[in-house]
Amino acid sequence: MVKCSLTEANKGAIREMLHLGGTVEFVKRAILLGSLLKLAARVNHGDESPIRSLRYFIPVIDQVKRDDAKCAGDSGYWQHVEQRLIREERKWSQQTSLDRREHGARSLVSAPAGLLAERVA
Repeated sequence: MVKCSLTEANKGAIREMLHLGGTVEFVKRAILLGSLLKLAARVNHGDESPIRSLRYFIPVIDQVKRDDAKCAGDSGYWQHVEQRLIREERKWSQQTSLDRREHGARSLVSAPAGLLAERVA
């Protein structure tokens, strides 16, 4: 679903998200939520285009702030979002692999949602 590398442009996107959200945790949450939304678009509308830039997640920062305010910073909510993403991505991937095998097409190559491994200064 996410297909990008840590280029200078993506480092800039991470810096911008850190500026908007303030913490690495907010950036991680934006990536989780944005990935879940992208997966929903993929399932519901057949949008198989991968996310090619971390800039995709910048608009999600505001949603993360709103969701975080609603759950009063409860990390359980975000653990639920992460587990849901993992479960739904696995289910979608298995179904897609089965569908593609039945129709002779190749499966999509995607990277996991957790691209943010370190803070970019």
